[in-house]
Amino acid sequence: MESKSFPSVLVISPNSFNPYFGGGVTLTNLYKGWPKDKIAILHSDTIPSDHSVCENEYRLASAELEWKWPVSMLKRWQNSRKQGRDEQSTSSGEIEQVVVGPSRIEKIQRFLIGDGLFHKAKISSRLEQWVLNFKPQLVYSLLGSIPFIRLTKGVAALAGAPITIHMMDDWMETSYRRGVIAPYFRRQILSEGQDIVSLASLRMAISPSMAEAYGKRWGHPFVDFMNTIDVASWERDSRKKWDKAAPFRVVYSGAIIANSALEGIRDVCRAVAELHASGMKIEMALCCPDSFKNRYASELENHPSVKFHPPPEHETVASLFAGADLLVLPVNFDDDSIRYIRYSMPTKVPAYMCSGTPVLVYGPGEVASVQYAEREGWGYVVSEQGVDKLVDAIKVLAADDELRKRLALRAKEVALKNHDAGHVRAAFRRELAAAAGM
Repeated sequence: MESKSFPSVLVISPNSFNPYFGGGVTLTNLYKGWPKDKIAILHSDTIPSDHSVCENEYRLASAELEWKWPVSMLKRWQNSRKQGRDEQSTSSGEIEQVVVGPSRIEKIQRFLIGDGLFHKAKISSRLEQWVLNFKPQLVYSLLGSIPFIRLTKGVAALAGAPITIHMMDDWMETSYRRGVIAPYFRRQILSEGQDIVSLASLRMAISPSMAEAYGKRWGHPFVDFMNTIDVASWERDSRKKWDKAAPFRVVYSGAIIANSALEGIRDVCRAVAELHASGMKIEMALCCPDSFKNRYASELENHPSVKFHPPPEHETVASLFAGADLLVLPVNFDDDSIRYIRYSMPTKVPAYMCSGTPVLVYGPGEVASVQYAEREGWGYVVSEQGVDKLVDAIKVLAADDELRKRLALRAKEVALKNHDAGHVRAAFRRELAAAAGM
């Protein structure tokens, strides 16, 4: 397709283009093939970027995202205190190892505003020049916080470009719900959220459920664009036989987020441990970065049948999923988690669906991903919480080769219908071009 049919898009996102996590995966898949001279990204991510999609990037620093008072004052105090202690020596002449972790600041922040961010945003002279040099025809933003709302509006005004927003979690509804001054910020985020929704020339959501709910909530139409996948390329490596292996291999791959999946993963681990203890040859692999292993190994890796593994390289994801006997998509059941993820669609869903491996979906029935699996029949759904329910489900799936085959083939059909990159990217480009006035 000719380059002139693509608008010049400046992406504003907490996530970089990356093949590993969350919004970064969705960005990477939606924008793959975009002319590189017509895309740039402004982000705050520490994960290395995927420059195969976008080479022009600006990582936000303290010049653009600053801590607000009083956290800014506490941060300076912490840093100076840590430096002072690091330089102190004990009476024996050895360097004293004093840990001054971020926990104190985090506790103060949670006390004040709960789980919200305590930053303020501004456009530095360096950022201003970068934006003007790129000359975007459209500003596309994942938002995610008050600072990113303000950056989006400021950058769009500077460039004289229309705004497109893409919502991937219900973060406006769940931010600033706890803390002594949280109500002030909550009023602020809802007001600024309404403002950015009204300003946007195009509004996108990550699922049909979110698009419908947000249209009613904000009084403006939303269109849904979920994560995409190159179905044909995945087909080459997908599972083709469904005879039961020994041991029966259960795999979870991705981040372990406390307010979305941790509780569900814990239940699945316990179910696998119970089945193993009962004599079943079964194992579970948690394929996650070391940061999650370090944080959760003590509560999840507490049985020989459950092991953490490094996350797969981008080139080996398909073979990892196809080599499993069962993939799990767990969701928490608590009210706070449901409130946050009820309209979200995990980025791993299309990859799971294309793998040829059946998917066990475990979560409350009011969550979009669970509803999607149940409605389209691409996963085996357990919508009632309980380790015993998971034990029964895994027994059924492990014993029935034909069931696993039916689920896997149906998942491929749904992926081709709803997530195939060729169709989705073409529609995505058309929507952005129209939003840019092309």
